[in-house]
Parts: sequence; structure tokens; C-alpha cells
Amino acid sequence: WKCDNNQPAWKELGYDCSAKTRAEGFIIVYVAFKPDIINLQEMSQTMLSYIKSGLKAAGLNYRAVCYAPGEPDDTPLLYNADVLELKTSGHHVYTYGNNGNTKSYTWGLFVHKETGTQFLNLSTHLWWKSESVEPGSNESRLRQAKEITALADKLVEKYSCPMIISGDLNCNINSTAIAELKNGGFEDCYDLASSKDNTRGHHACSASGFSTELYEG
Repeated sequence: WKCDNNQPAWKELGYDCSAKTRAEGFIIVYVAFKPDIINLQEMSQTMLSYIKSGLKAAGLNYRAVCYAPGEPDDTPLLYNADVLELKTSGHHVYTYGNNGNTKSYTWGLFVHKETGTQFLNLSTHLWWKSESVEPGSNESRLRQAKEITALADKLVEKYSCPMIISGDLNCNINSTAIAELKNGGFEDCYDLASSKDNTRGHHACSASGFSTELYEG
């Protein structure tokens, strides 16, 4: 949320939503699963520092791929440097609907050290408003997806390896943005999974407080 300090609404509920406190929760998850790569969005430099310090304290060697030091970079990567080697990387702020340069993507070309397997990974955050709130929002996400597929066309051909996208796409599977990604050669990881669970398990949570009720569906 780019929200480093505790907020009044959380204080009233008797909780702490500061970056330091939230980072502790992320660290628990990351230490438990030890993902090779973590794609982040809405990540303040303060929060990222807490997470990196916590992972280091746990004996893990994670490094960040982060651009514009001291400036907003909503889509940094963290990768396990004991497992992966970063070969090259890039960052791009979307031409359309970038919301003050916060809607962007960051990508990296990685080599899996044990197997030598090479792959591309991209973290992104698409335009966030719904079409009903702001007409033209779907078009902004579609154009952003086209910027991803244009990049993918170049990188996949150049490096002859697969590419993975994850992040906050802010749209559903029937959207024009997802259709653009699929038409560009991407496949839904849900469709590829050998076992599936379609429960959402998501509830409203922001700097203004949180709900104890899960979304329907």
C-alpha cells in the first residue's frame, strides 16, 4: 500500500498495519516456502528493506531487482541468489494509465544454477479502477497488456526461453487484457496446474481498516 506507518483506523481496531509489522507476516510465509522468485507490487522501499533484512536474518540469500532508487517502484523482484543467477533485467512504466508512474513492470532473465535452465520472469501491476467507476479502465489494462506482449515477443525470441508473468492484474479471466495475454502466447497457470483449488479467500483490507468477511465466490 506504500503505507509505512500505522493508521488511525487500525489503531482504533487495536491492530498495527505499519510496514514493519506487515513485513513480519510476509517473512513467515517466504521462509516457510522459500520461493525462487517473489514478484511484488505496491512495495515501499521501507517495507522492502524490512523484508530483505528478515530473510537475511533467517539465513536466506535473497536479492532485489529494483529500479529508481529512492523513487516509487511498485513492481520489484526478490530472488533466491543461492538458486538463481540474474543475467539481465529491465523496468518500464506503462505508457497508458500509469497512475503517477506506479503502474509498471520489472523483468529479469534468470538461470537456474543447478539445472542451467533459463527463463524470463516479469512482475507487473495493471491499472486498478473498474470500468463502472472510471470508463476506459478496461482499455487502459488492455493497452498495458499489449505492452507486455510486445516485450515478450522480443525477449522470448532473443533468449529462446519461456516467460512467466505474475502480479496484480486487476481484472478477471474474461477480460480483454487477459485475452490479449493469451493471444500473445501466455497460458493461465491455473489451467496448467495438476491440482486445483478455486476458493478466493480474499477480504477487503486497506489503510482504512479491514473486513472479517470473505468476498463471495
